[in-house]
Amino acid sequence: MVRSIDGNLYVTTSKERLDKCKDFVKWWHVEAGKDSEAGLFAHKKLERERGHLVYLCRAYPAITPFLKGVHHTLDSWRPGRDQDGWKFNSAEWKAFL
Repeated sequence: MVRSIDGNLYVTTSKERLDKCKDFVKWWHVEAGKDSEAGLFAHKKLERERGHLVYLCRAYPAITPFLKGVHHTLDSWRPGRDQDGWKFNSAEWKAFL
């Protein structure tokens, strides 16, 4: 949503969408704090919620680093990635192969 206040344009989102993302962040925090199976997250849940975060980034660019963390977590299973989810550079690829 775009709003005009005193001649300035502001981008925002609905309270419903913001609440969904808040719930997701709370869920993430709870899952990360569990002792059993530490570090494991439900892949499908992350995929679904990533879409909400992408939409929210349009209005609130400050959450982009959090979204990047979700991307890296989702893609960490792919070959050619380090333990933090970053893609290998060309030297790392040569060593990997």
